[in-house]
Amino acid sequence: MDDFVIGNRYKVEEKLGSGGMSVVYKAKDAILNRYVAIKVLRSEFAADEEFLQRFRTEALAAASLSHPNIVSIYDVGQQDGMYYIVMEYVNGKTLKEFMKETGRLSPKDATTIAIQVLRALDHAHKKGIVHRDIKPQNILIDENGIVKVTDFGIARAVSTGTIINTNLTIGSVHYFSPEQARGGYVDNRSDLYSLGVVLYEMVTGVLPFDGDTPISIALKHLQEQPVKPTLYNPNIPRSLEAIILKAMQKDILQRYQSAGEMIQDLKNSLIEPEGDFVKIESHENVPTKQFQFDQIKSGDIALNEKKQPKEKRKDWIYLVAGILTALIIVAIGWFIFYNAIGKSLTYQENDITMPDLVGFSIDDAKVKLDELGLKYTVEEQNDQAEKGTVINQDPAAGIKVKKDTTVKLTVSKGPEMVKVPDVIGLNIKDAQIELDNSGLSVEIKRDYSDKPVDTVVEQQPSANQLIEKNGTVILTVSLGPKIEKVVVPDVTGMNIVDAKDVLQKNGLNVGNITYKEVTDKESDIVISQSPSYGQQVVKGSNVDLILTKKVEPKSTTKIIIKTVILPSDLEEANVKIVVVSNNNESIVFDRIVKKEETPLQVKIPITGPSTIRMYINDQLSTEETVE
Repeated sequence: MDDFVIGNRYKVEEKLGSGGMSVVYKAKDAILNRYVAIKVLRSEFAADEEFLQRFRTEALAAASLSHPNIVSIYDVGQQDGMYYIVMEYVNGKTLKEFMKETGRLSPKDATTIAIQVLRALDHAHKKGIVHRDIKPQNILIDENGIVKVTDFGIARAVSTGTIINTNLTIGSVHYFSPEQARGGYVDNRSDLYSLGVVLYEMVTGVLPFDGDTPISIALKHLQEQPVKPTLYNPNIPRSLEAIILKAMQKDILQRYQSAGEMIQDLKNSLIEPEGDFVKIESHENVPTKQFQFDQIKSGDIALNEKKQPKEKRKDWIYLVAGILTALIIVAIGWFIFYNAIGKSLTYQENDITMPDLVGFSIDDAKVKLDELGLKYTVEEQNDQAEKGTVINQDPAAGIKVKKDTTVKLTVSKGPEMVKVPDVIGLNIKDAQIELDNSGLSVEIKRDYSDKPVDTVVEQQPSANQLIEKNGTVILTVSLGPKIEKVVVPDVTGMNIVDAKDVLQKNGLNVGNITYKEVTDKESDIVISQSPSYGQQVVKGSNVDLILTKKVEPKSTTKIIIKTVILPSDLEEANVKIVVVSNNNESIVFDRIVKKEETPLQVKIPITGPSTIRMYINDQLSTEETVE
C-alpha cells in the first residue's frame, strides 16, 4: 500500500471495505493534505464501455450535489484501466453497522436519522437526481452523529442490470420499490419507498420482506403487504407507523410525493406521536363483493327452525334429514372453495391479465388496451417523466380483469414549467429569495468583476426563459475586482523617461518623485525606489522615486596669511610656499624676496585640511597644518 498512488496525488493508506461493484480505500490527498475515500470499480465493470459511459455521466452529475447530508464527490478519473471516484472521507460507520451494534433504534433516533436522509434526497431530487439504491449500507453516520448519504448516481449506472445478478442486488433488493422490482419507471418516490423500508427496519429490527432469492423478495414487494411495525415493536407511535406504511404504498400515487412532504410528517410525529394527521389518498376501484359467511349460517338456522323435530317421527326420517344436511354442507363447502380458489385454477375465457403499461407512451398504451378489449380513461398530471408517458395505472399490472373493464391511466404532462426571473444586479441573498419564490433552486459560482461583492453579474438560464419547476439557475456572483500581483522591476540608474516606461509595462505607475542634489551625476537619474526591486505588489500600485539634481560644488576656500621673514644674514633669498592637500602638492608662492620687503605677508588659499610648507633657498623653513 505504501507505493500505491492513484491519480498522482492520492496515496492509499488502507482498505476500508469492498462490495459487489467496487473496493473502497482510505487515502491521503497530497495536494490538499486531507483524507479522502476512493471507490475503485471492479474489473468486470471496467471492461464494459456502455456501463463506463453511464458511470461517468452519473458520477459527474452527482458531483454537482453540495449538501451537508451528502458525501461530496471530489474527482472522477481512470488510471491504467482502473476507474475510480474520489469522495469525502467520513470518519464513522454505516447505518447497517450501527444497527448491528445497537439493535433496533428508538422511534426518536430513527426519525432524526430519516429526516437527515430526506434532506439529502430533497436536495438531489430538486436537481433531477434519483438515488435508486437507498439502503443502510449507503447511509453513513459520522463521529458527530451527522448523517451522510453516499453513492448518488452510481446506482443509476448499475440499474440496467437485472435483479437476477445476485452479487449486486441481494443486499439492495430488500429495499427495492415495486416499480424497481418489475423494471418499471423510477422517480423520486421510489427513493421514498426505499427509505420507508429502512425506517421500518430501524424501529422493528427486521426487514418487511425477506426470502431465499432476490426474485422471491422482489415478488413480495410487488404482491404482499408488510406486517404492521407495531406487531414487532408495540412502542412505535401511531403516527410513525402510519408514515412508514404510507411511504411503502405499492401505488406510487398513494405514497409521499416529495421528500419535503415526508419530512413535515416526521417532524409532526415528534410533536404529536399519537396524532392522526397522516393521510393516504385512495385510488382504489370499487371493492369486490365478498362472500358473506354469516348469511349462510343464518340461512341454515332458518332452515333448521322450520324443521322442528317431533318426538314420534320414525328413524328413517332422521336418516334422510342427516343425509340432506351432509349434502348441503358439502355443497356449501364446494361453493366456498370454488369462489375462493377454484376460479383461479379454472381457465376462464373472459379473464384478461392487466399488462404493465407504466413507462409506455399513452398512444402505445391505448393500442394495447384496444387489442385486449379494455376501456380506459386518461388523467394528466405534472411529473418528471417525459410528456405523454404513462406513470401509473389502475388496476395494476398482473391483476385479472374482465373484458370492457375501464383502466385508469395517469399520464405525465411533463415537468411543471416556470419563468426564470431577472436577478442580475441583485444582491445574492435577494436573488435567492426571488428564485426560491419562483420554485427554483440556485447554484452559485463566483468570479471577479467590477461590481460590488455579492452582486449577481450573470445568470443561466437568462431571464424570462421557461424551465422545469425545481430546476436550477446558475448564478455568477461578484468577488469584486480581481487582485492581481506583479513583481517590482529595478529602475535605479535609469533616467526618469526610461523608468516610467519600464514601470508601465509591468502594470505599475510612477508615484511621488523627490530630488537629491549631487555634483557628480547628471540630473533626473533614479537613485532610489520604493517599493524596492523584487517585491510583489498589487497591479496598478505606485512606485515612489528619488532622482538626482546636479548642482555646482559650493566654494569652501579659506585664506591663510603666511608671513615671510628672512634670516638676518641674508639680504635676499628665494622663497617658495607649497600647499599639500589630499596628497597633492601645489606651489602658491615662489620668488626672490629682498630684506627691505620683509616682513612680507602672503595670502594662501586652501580648501579643506592642508599642510603649508615654506622653503628659503630650497631649505624647509616652516611647516604648518591647518583645517
